[in-house]
Amino acid sequence: MRRAVWLWTEDNCAEALGENELEGEIPKCTGKQLVMDEVKFEKEDDKKKVDTMIKRVMQMFMEDQAQADVPYIPPESAKKRAVWLWDKDWFSAPASNVQG
Repeated sequence: MRRAVWLWTEDNCAEALGENELEGEIPKCTGKQLVMDEVKFEKEDDKKKVDTMIKRVMQMFMEDQAQADVPYIPPESAKKRAVWLWDKDWFSAPASNVQG
């Protein structure tokens, strides 16, 4: 679950942000704060670097889950958005699965 950004602690975030060669100071934050865009960065370029990193890590998370023997099961309210759980039955279901 290392790629589940929203579960990252302050220590996990400090490590990940430290690997991004930020120009400004590394803010104290959690993964949930990063995902919810609640973190203030000194430099706009730092925010762009972190946004790119988050997208990359979250895509790798979804790919991992799609191949996992036992994938992460999100709360019921988020299951429809968990693309790694979609299967033939999900696609065969009525159009109610697709929301515009």
